[in-house]
Formats: sequence, C-alpha cells, structure tokens
Amino acid sequence: MAVDAAGLLQSPETAAELQQVEEDLTGAYLARWEEEQDNARLRLALKSAQRGRKRLRARVAELEQERHTTNNAVAEAHIALAAADEPEPDTPGRRAADAIQAMHDPTVIGCSALTDALLLTLKPRTLADWQAWLDRLGADLAHVTHRGLLSTAKGSWDGVPVAVRAHGVGALLAAARTTSGSEVS
Repeated sequence: MAVDAAGLLQSPETAAELQQVEEDLTGAYLARWEEEQDNARLRLALKSAQRGRKRLRARVAELEQERHTTNNAVAEAHIALAAADEPEPDTPGRRAADAIQAMHDPTVIGCSALTDALLLTLKPRTLADWQAWLDRLGADLAHVTHRGLLSTAKGSWDGVPVAVRAHGVGALLAAARTTSGSEVS
C-alpha cells in the first residue's frame, strides 16, 4: 500500500491519468474559488447599493418635506400680498404709461412709469415707425443719438417728460442708406 501510494506500482498510463485528474481537480477548485470570490464581490456591491438606496430615499423624503414647507411659505406670502395689494399711485408718469399702453402699438416693447417721468422702450419695424414716435413725443431731433443699434431721444407725452430707447434703428438707417445711397437721419 505504501508503495502504491508512493506511485511506485503505477504504470505510466495510470500515472498520466492520475496527473490529469489532479490537474482537473485543481482547475475545478480554482474555478470554484474564483466563483466564490465573484459572489462575495457581488454581495458586497449589493449591500453597498442597498445602503446607497436607503440614503437616497431619506434624501428624497427630506427634499419633499422641504418642498412642502417652501410651497406653504409661498402660498402664505401670496395670500399676504393679495391682501396688501395696493394699486399703483396715480401719478403723471403712470397716466402717461397707461395712455401709451392703451394704444397697443407693437413698436412699444417697454414702458416704465416714474413719478413725474416715463421711460419708453421701442423696437420700430420701419423708419416710419421711429419717425412717428419722434413726432408724437415732440422729440428734439438735434438731440437724438444713435450708438450702434440703439438710438435715444427725449420728448414728452401730455406734459410728462419721456426718455426713449429704440432698438434696431441703426440697422434701419443703414438699410435705408444702402437702398437710397444717401444720408438718412
């Protein structure tokens, strides 16, 4: 028996078969060990993902609570503003702004009333639109300025001083110059 265990009684074929079986077993053990390692890594990744999911769910709950708090604060502020909503004071600037806005002129893109003055922002589509507003406001043509695409002028509406900013007039003037070949102001 001891002789057989030492491999002294084995034939070369039997020894080769035994060697092949030992290699197969070693390969199977190694494959099993690698599979166990993969499973351990997967279990660790799963636990980590579960912890992350739990943290994210807690954060979502926290944000939802914060949203509800914010929505309640906004609703309360809205109610308070509605209760304290006072109409704008009746000033010359407000009356001039209301009159201009009542015209529904698409050239007017902004109108800000001050107490005794008005800031008017225009976007004329044509030079005729620009000229019509200069005429309505009685603007002093000697003080109209053009800087790039922005033009400014000063005039009045029902005795209320009006400062005018007009966007795109420079482009309209340039187009008119190239079309007519003359100087337009």
